[in-house]
Amino acid sequence: MADVERASPSLASVFGCARVEVEHDASRSDRCVVVFHRLRLPAFAPFPVEALALDGLLPQSSTMPLPLGVDANGDAVALPLFTSVGGTTLLVGGIPGTGKTGAVRTLLCGLAPTTASVFVVDPTGGAEASRWSSRLSAVVADADPGRTCDLLGELLALVVRRGEVLGAGGVTTMFPPVVLVCDELAELAAAGTSKQQDDARSLLRRLVALGRKTNLSCILATQRTTSTSIDVTTRSLAGWRLALPHPDDASGSEALLGPGRRQAADLSRDDVGAGFLTNGGPPRLIRVFESTDQLVEALRTTGSGLGLCELMHLDSVALRELTS
Repeated sequence: MADVERASPSLASVFGCARVEVEHDASRSDRCVVVFHRLRLPAFAPFPVEALALDGLLPQSSTMPLPLGVDANGDAVALPLFTSVGGTTLLVGGIPGTGKTGAVRTLLCGLAPTTASVFVVDPTGGAEASRWSSRLSAVVADADPGRTCDLLGELLALVVRRGEVLGAGGVTTMFPPVVLVCDELAELAAAGTSKQQDDARSLLRRLVALGRKTNLSCILATQRTTSTSIDVTTRSLAGWRLALPHPDDASGSEALLGPGRRQAADLSRDDVGAGFLTNGGPPRLIRVFESTDQLVEALRTTGSGLGLCELMHLDSVALRELTS
């Protein structure tokens, strides 16, 4: 019985339960009874506007965790996209209509009042990005392979320059934070040749791999969580993963949450905004905050993100000062 009790957290994770209780079997001394407590789906909750300090205290620090949603107990769940050691990557996946765009919007609402420079690549037309046009530093709102690779290449050049600053004695916290949002990963540079698509994925993979220490974070969203839509290395480097409903698709759930973690396959397509969040540990069932059009309108002109030229200039100045 003691061994089963020790394994109860793992059992809860594998079977997607809230918790597992182990009791003595009254009829057999050599057996125990395992009780699985079902998860309770979190209720819908509005975005916590008070968390954004809309009373003139802007800009917020980008190291503050971004409001993301609530758990089954109604407790707020926040995403630490930036920490004292740099940025991270969030990978969001779910079938169409289950809340992927809503999750991206909620995170943009959290980023809007910060000092982060936000760049968006949306191969599907940029409907969500267009809401934020006055807040974003740059947008590629189509599947054009040239524009996509140009933006990813310029961001990679920024990361490489920041690596030179670090090599000269700089520290991660001296870099203005940068966020790359890529909506619908499977369509990245889809209008181009196979080589152009491979180039785009290679650039993105390098950004995810090298971005952390240079204060660059990525938010990557996709409707398909397969090896053809998400580069295996990119997926393995994602520090955080949010698996929205993958009804009866155990492999899609495991692709995001990890081997044996099929919880997202048990969610219904009607469970909009619900998903399992993990950073490697046991997945946590949450529901993403509702972000209204009115909230977006109030936030879209806030913040003070810099463009690529300005970011490169600041890093070049820092490099000269460190090497002089």
